[in-house]
Amino acid sequence: MNQQVFEKHQNRTLADVKSEFQSSYERLLDTLNGIPEEDMYEVGRFEWTGTGNIAGFILANSANHYRWAKTRIRRWIKATNR
Repeated sequence: MNQQVFEKHQNRTLADVKSEFQSSYERLLDTLNGIPEEDMYEVGRFEWTGTGNIAGFILANSANHYRWAKTRIRRWIKATNR
């Protein structure tokens, strides 16, 4: 999947990517601020979370992914001496 995303977006400008990231990040924060705490942390509160909770799902698909991507970008910059 990452290869497909790369191929689709490889020719975009850095400014465009940063702008889209900022916009999506702001939407994420708006969404998070609208979720009641009991919904966020109660395990099994929603069937689609399985044995987890919304907080774990969000973490896996935002902060953890951001950290993974940041590491990859830093390695790429170091490898290409940018």
